[in-house]
Amino acid sequence: MNHMQWKLHARSDIYKTHLESAHRSIRKAIDTGRKFYVSFSGGKDSSVMLRLILGYLPDITVMHIKSGYALPDTTEYIELIKKKAINLIEVDVPVDYLELCREFGLPHLRSKLTQKKVVKLLKKDTASQWAENQDFTGLFWGLRAEESIGRKALCRCCLNGVIDRHGVLRVAPLATWTAKDVWAYIVSEGMEYNHLYDKENCGYTRETLRNTGWL
Repeated sequence: MNHMQWKLHARSDIYKTHLESAHRSIRKAIDTGRKFYVSFSGGKDSSVMLRLILGYLPDITVMHIKSGYALPDTTEYIELIKKKAINLIEVDVPVDYLELCREFGLPHLRSKLTQKKVVKLLKKDTASQWAENQDFTGLFWGLRAEESIGRKALCRCCLNGVIDRHGVLRVAPLATWTAKDVWAYIVSEGMEYNHLYDKENCGYTRETLRNTGWL
């Protein structure tokens, strides 16, 4: 799609419904009185979510995990965000990504269970431990149901929040959004974004490209 089509979509009733749903989800979460932070990957979804949340909580803590496998475009975008006077904290992972690859294999060779284990070691455990140390009881994350079957199931309850095993309320304001909605917001608001999404090739478009790792 081109920018004009996204701008037109931003005027549609379905887009306005999804936008209001996100705002309502954020307001409801804030009303719980919990101490929230934002999980920020530097991708398009977390970027739009962050902008929406900053409209309510301009000083909220924004946490980015330095995984060690981000593409240069993502690293550059994170640096850009850090210059915006945003309370962004980068958290180092306790394991080396290349060591994980030596132990569990390259991403495309791993089984689903092995990949889940790697993600847990690299991101989930790191984020949970950091949040616990900082006494956070709420988390905003940019999960969308459209991304996968597993996320679709999870997003059924995450729009308005689900409490994980650590007692943290996880809220996904963009749960019902499509990639088309995300780009409609970016274009209509004139947002700066990760230029990884400009690299459309091999059948991928801005709507199907994902913020992934260099491997």
